Amino acid sequence: DIPFQLVQVRDEATNTLLPPTRLDLLASSTDLTQNRIELVSADPPIVRVITSQAAYNLKKADTARAKEERKKQSPKLKKQLQLTWGVAGHDLERKLDQARECLVEGHKLKATGEVTIVISKKKRGMNPPREEMVSMIDHIVSSLADVGVEKQRNTGNQ
Repeated sequence: DIPFQLVQVRDEATNTLLPPTRLDLLASSTDLTQNRIELVSADPPIVRVITSQAAYNLKKADTARAKEERKKQSPKLKKQLQLTWGVAGHDLERKLDQARECLVEGHKLKATGEVTIVISKKKRGMNPPREEMVSMIDHIVSSLADVGVEKQRNTGNQ
């Protein structure tokens, strides 16, 4: 595995470099059933002799550390709900319950829950009066206020 003939061994006890030695001599003088020769640096070629158990423990610790790092990075739960301006009251409440579940689930998982609510007109329909649009948006925001915050409101002609 190690492409160098002449290497320096790092002494694990003192963390110092020993004089250069041939890799084949190092391998023949090391019990490779209990130990491993591991390349630490390629320029200059530095190796260390490590027991198989220590190598296993290091790999296990690295895996655990990587898992903790992934946990620290908060995952994102994203959901998009699409409504029309003419949505029935019961349907609207059902969609709001779905949004609430997503936001609460994100909080339980210590994740970033994000719900995007898109309200559009029907293909051949007309938008309701602006007051009704604002009223519906206010109802949606107030319904989800205990579990989320409003990031952006767009009451344009969609």
